[in-house]
Amino acid sequence: MQKKYLTVVLCCALSLLSLKSWSQTYCEGGAIDNQWMWVEGVTSMPFGHISGRHHNNYGDQDHLYIGYAEYTSQVIEWQEGVNHLELIPGKMDHPAMEAYPLYWRVWIDLNQDGQFSDAERLYTNSGFETVTAEVDLSDLIGDDELLTRMRIRGGFDDHTEPCVPMLSGETEDYTVRVVPSTVSTLRVPQEYLSIQAAIDAAVPGDRVLVDDGIYPESLVVYKALTVESVNGPESSIISGSTALNTIEVTASDVTIRGFGVENLAPDSEADVFYAAGADNGQVINTKCAETEVDGVPDVAVRITGANQIRVSGLECDARGLQGIYAEQITGGEFTDNQISHQAEFGIYINNAQDVVIRSNQIRANDDAGIYVVESNNGIIQANISSDHQINVSSTGIHLWLSEDFEVVDNQTIDNGYSGIWISNSNRVKVTSNIVSGTSYALYLNAGYYNEVTDNQSNQNWMGLFVTGTDYSLIADNDLNQNDYGMNIRYTRNNVFINNLVTENQVMLFLGFAERNEFIGNDFQGLEGADFPDCAFRLHDAEFNYFSRNHFDFAGGEVCINDASRAIWRGKDPVNYQYQGQNLTSYLGNFYIDGNHSDQNGDGLADADHPWPGQDAFDEYPLVTSKDQYLIQ
Repeated sequence: MQKKYLTVVLCCALSLLSLKSWSQTYCEGGAIDNQWMWVEGVTSMPFGHISGRHHNNYGDQDHLYIGYAEYTSQVIEWQEGVNHLELIPGKMDHPAMEAYPLYWRVWIDLNQDGQFSDAERLYTNSGFETVTAEVDLSDLIGDDELLTRMRIRGGFDDHTEPCVPMLSGETEDYTVRVVPSTVSTLRVPQEYLSIQAAIDAAVPGDRVLVDDGIYPESLVVYKALTVESVNGPESSIISGSTALNTIEVTASDVTIRGFGVENLAPDSEADVFYAAGADNGQVINTKCAETEVDGVPDVAVRITGANQIRVSGLECDARGLQGIYAEQITGGEFTDNQISHQAEFGIYINNAQDVVIRSNQIRANDDAGIYVVESNNGIIQANISSDHQINVSSTGIHLWLSEDFEVVDNQTIDNGYSGIWISNSNRVKVTSNIVSGTSYALYLNAGYYNEVTDNQSNQNWMGLFVTGTDYSLIADNDLNQNDYGMNIRYTRNNVFINNLVTENQVMLFLGFAERNEFIGNDFQGLEGADFPDCAFRLHDAEFNYFSRNHFDFAGGEVCINDASRAIWRGKDPVNYQYQGQNLTSYLGNFYIDGNHSDQNGDGLADADHPWPGQDAFDEYPLVTSKDQYLIQ
């Protein structure tokens, strides 16, 4: 069966009674438990349904198991051929769950007998993130439309059956209507000697199906078509040499699938180019071919002014300029691509809105793996960006002059300059990323109202480097085994809370900074550190507050110059509970080598703790770790 993509249309106000009817009794087959894993949502554009975890109970009159939901009043409209189904997983937010993928199964009752047979299981896969199922219904229905039930199961079990309860997971049933295709397929070279000849002969909505071979053509796709190969990019190669772009798309609703593409023109620009207005297109399972080395680096997929373009399954290891270049776009989606050895960037996005960059593997490009500039409202998620080393600014992920982005669950490893660099950008959330083997691991430069939380930054030169950034939150990060744990310069009004800063040569450098708050952080030095800088340094830093931090300098030198003025307590008194007592006071910090005498039992040491500098004391030092003080 050959795969194709057909746009589906949801008829939102359709009465099932007016269609060819089916009435069967189906098994449920839910789960023993759905607290750990569940089906969060199902989409098949334009259809979308976010259900979340289904909370039915054992023994109720309607359901046999937890984790079964019947949504058959909702109709997914498909056509004969390949249809796309996006499956969104739900998992408990617990560290133990990070090791377990969701296993997915999809059945359609094609013969309408009320059962789901092995032959009717049309999709099987697993994944940690959202997966896109290609459900191929070619030659599976007759001349009439089919209205029947679809079953979707997602959960812990990797061999789940449609009617057997899972250990943990969820089953959701929907109605699917499949109508016969009216699309014509034009074969190359059986019917047309060239791909362009088939394009010229096709009408909008048709499919051009290309058999194996090398096609020395430069194509222009100027009508809504699917152009795809029979056996994928290793077998069907388009090698253009006469135009700036090997494949130029000027119409909406064009899908390019399954080709190796190269551009041998002396002034080449792109392998695949979507021009302004060529909206709602797709580039799927395409490879940068290299049958002949021409020495002209170009872009694998270039998009200018075309909205809602999806690029997925692009594989680029051949030397080029950029893997994906997109500018002046809205709603682009770039997922599951593998891009390496480009002269500049793996993925470059400029002047974009509502973009998704997810689950890409970007490696060994000269400049940045992922570079986003002057863009708003997007997500950069679950990418691996590594080994970018050539240029002085080689970075795993670089966000510049942008706003309202989420950078979450990425890994950046062994990059020359920075792991994640957020510069001149506002309201960016950097969450749950892993950064190692670089100079500036988590780098915030010149922005406002950003959040950096729950990241791991280990074995870098600087675990966290913040400069020129104001009114931001840095919380719950693990900064471990770096030369500098925190290097904070030229900042104001930021809050650093509950960060773990351990085994770094330098715990904190705070310079030319004012009115920041450091609350509840663990500063633990490196025993026997041999480093030219002080283990803890304040330089020209004024009116910064330190409260409820844990300080263990491990013999390292503490350096505070005369121009620095720190307040070694919180801004205001707090109500707290200590050993069963309800108390109110300022709270200072806990010092592993401090005086822990506490005769009145209020949790505060009897003597002030001295700091280097003029009249520098912590007047409210804690006698034990911060966890023993319950803030009310």
